[in-house]
Amino acid sequence: MGAHAERMRAMEGRHRVSAGGSGFEVDPTEVLELFKDLTGKEQDKATRDALKAGARILQKKTRLLLRSRVNGTNKRHHNPKTGKTWKTMQSGVKVVAKSPQEVKVHIMGEFRLKWYEMGTERRQWKRKGKKGQTVKTGDIKPKHFFKDAKDATERQIFDSMDSLISQSIDKIARRHASR
Repeated sequence: MGAHAERMRAMEGRHRVSAGGSGFEVDPTEVLELFKDLTGKEQDKATRDALKAGARILQKKTRLLLRSRVNGTNKRHHNPKTGKTWKTMQSGVKVVAKSPQEVKVHIMGEFRLKWYEMGTERRQWKRKGKKGQTVKTGDIKPKHFFKDAKDATERQIFDSMDSLISQSIDKIARRHASR
């Protein structure tokens, strides 16, 4: 029986999510001890998993604000001539793990989202063959769904990071204990 299994048995009663799911009691010294016992690859995985869980909080809030501020974001667009179907606009909010210490949330998975986030200026184009005639195509007012989601969830993500890290360490340690 390894050191991980012994520590997991000793910590089993202390690290439980409360019935409401709102609390997670963590003893930082024991979590640090568990983290030190993990290999470098496992430490990277624990860190990356915790960061991705925090990034998913921002992703969910961004999608929620996008749905409430921009019409038609839940529809899949279909071209009957070619048979091609485009993804929904909210699927363009992506979480990318660049390295074990860096996770990124961006809206560039769908090219139209940047226009709704930042807005556009009034646009127009000239008609072919018609002198001096232009067609005004309008402008898009900025919705700032990503900026507002970031501002709203930033504190929540940093506050929950300790519990997210300890949950990912516990998950890896439980996997070792079952071997």
